[in-house]
Amino acid sequence: MSLSESTVSFSIFTKPWRTKSVAELGSFVQSLGFDGIEFPLREGYQLEPGEAHKLPELARQLEDYGLRIFSVASGTDERIFAGCAEAGIPMIRVMPAIRQAEGYLASERREREKLESLLPLCKQYGVRIGVQQHYGNHVTDAMGLLHLLEGLDPQYVGAIWDAAHDALAGQQPEYGLNIVWSHLCMVNFKNAYYHRTNGTGS
Repeated sequence: MSLSESTVSFSIFTKPWRTKSVAELGSFVQSLGFDGIEFPLREGYQLEPGEAHKLPELARQLEDYGLRIFSVASGTDERIFAGCAEAGIPMIRVMPAIRQAEGYLASERREREKLESLLPLCKQYGVRIGVQQHYGNHVTDAMGLLHLLEGLDPQYVGAIWDAAHDALAGQQPEYGLNIVWSHLCMVNFKNAYYHRTNGTGS
């Protein structure tokens, strides 16, 4: 896979601005110069998961500001697939959970089986699942993400590489991006650092 400037779009995750109206959000993101957004289809935001059928209306409102919804961060209920398909939203972003009591490998098997069970919905609605690594009780780095996704068709299940979370897990970004390249569908850029809170460490 190769990238060119013409194939890259820039979106921003609107999680920090839950209290803005849709009009305020559209105007604000437009002023920042982004091509569109990732929308948090979660409780307490402009639309909640139970309102997934309203995604087409949200998409139309944002079009007035020259913006697209490139993805939603949400669950994987069929109604969310259906809402995304109707609104022309190509991807749902998820983060696989690792449960300490269950153990890493058992958690990974559970998450893999869940992804496999969602393939029929991906094919039916033409909506891809984007799987992101996240430091903490999740698949934490690029290698873990690749191990989870190997053998799945990237047309339906892709890798979202997050630079900050890979860094927190100790992965060099040049390696991390290369590791998931075969399944790459989105790249997240953000900053992160460790800050000592319990003394000088000397």
